[in-house]
Amino acid sequence: MEAIMLDRLKRVRLALEAEGANTLLETHPANIYYLSGFTGDSGILLVEPSAVTLFTDGRFTIQARQEAVGVRTHIHRGGPLVASIGAYMGRKSRIRAVISPSRLSLAGWTILKKGGGKGVRWVAVDGLVEKLRAVKDRLEIDRIRDAARIGSEVMEETIRLVRPGVSELDLAAEIGYRMRRKGASGESFEAIVAAGPRSATAACASYIAPNREK
Repeated sequence: MEAIMLDRLKRVRLALEAEGANTLLETHPANIYYLSGFTGDSGILLVEPSAVTLFTDGRFTIQARQEAVGVRTHIHRGGPLVASIGAYMGRKSRIRAVISPSRLSLAGWTILKKGGGKGVRWVAVDGLVEKLRAVKDRLEIDRIRDAARIGSEVMEETIRLVRPGVSELDLAAEIGYRMRRKGASGESFEAIVAAGPRSATAACASYIAPNREK
């Protein structure tokens, strides 16, 4: 596991101590990526005092092991993913686990509470990892600089393509294509390309009339 990832986990554990807890159950994909490197869309991360475990399903077996280096992987087979975590925690004792209530459904909470049993005390805390993420580390700063550079380069290149006969949708597609060619994982949001009267409704202009020509 990289030194930056170890430092993030260290800060998470200190934040847990401040909340009177010793375990974090993280369900938000951005926070899971921040603490483990896993980019799959099905996963829950459990941070304990001396271990980190990623719970996911069989579709991500190889991906989890490649991306979440140094993190234990638990492959769940059948039923809700939270059921595996509940069963895992139910075998332990003296757990004080932080959960984010705004990111957990009632159904998920019911399964967790039943599986964890009396050995788990749940602590409701929203934004524990988000507060840590607000202070950027060296790796994040480097990536922000790369993203800004790529965005600027793509903007300059795409503007040169604007001419009669080129549709808004074509230009939006060029933006996404060129970003990925330069190393981006994708767009932060769908590209907005609009001209003329509809530019006042830019949030959806590129997709209201996708074949409209500039």
